[in-house]
Amino acid sequence: MSRTSRRAAAIAVALGALMLVGAGPAPAAPAPTDGSHESLVRATLAANEGSVRLSTNTIQLDKGLVMTLPGKRGTATTSQARGVCNYQYFCVYQHAWWGGASLGMSACRVYHLSNYQWWNAKEKHWEDWALDTSSWINNQSGGAVATMWHPKGYTMRVGVTSDHHMPPGWNDMVVRARPC
Repeated sequence: MSRTSRRAAAIAVALGALMLVGAGPAPAAPAPTDGSHESLVRATLAANEGSVRLSTNTIQLDKGLVMTLPGKRGTATTSQARGVCNYQYFCVYQHAWWGGASLGMSACRVYHLSNYQWWNAKEKHWEDWALDTSSWINNQSGGAVATMWHPKGYTMRVGVTSDHHMPPGWNDMVVRARPC
C-alpha cells in the first residue's frame, strides 16, 4: 500500500470514528411545552442523555451528579440551601444566594460542566452549566476540598462547610468542578 493510500485510509477511519461518536453539537432538546414544572423536568431529562429522574425536582445526570430544579420559590436561604445540598456533596448554584437550579456532586472526579444542560426560562433557551455558576456550598465532611476551574486555567479550592458567592472575576466563570 502506498504512503498516500495509507494516509487516505487513516483519514477515512478517523472520519468514521468521529461519525460514530457523534462529533459536532448535539441536536437541541425540545423546549418545555408549557410553563409547568412537569414539562420542565421532562425537557431537562430529554436534554441530558442518560439522565434519570429521582424525584419531583431531582435528576441524576451522571454517576455522583444530581441536578435539582428550583421549585416555585425563588432563592433559598443558607439553611434551606443546606437542605438542598445533601450531606457529603459539593453543590454549585445557578444564582447567587444559592438560588435557581443546582448541581450536587458526590463522586470524586472532575465534572465538565458544559456536558450538562438546563432550561433558562427567562431567556427561553437551553444553556450548559459551564459559565453559569454563581454560588456554592461544600457540605462534605473531614478535610474534603472541592476545586473549581476558571476558563483561563485558574483554580479555586474551597474547604468543608464553605459556602459563598463567586468572588469578582469568577461569577458565571466555572467550567469544571471536582468535589474532592
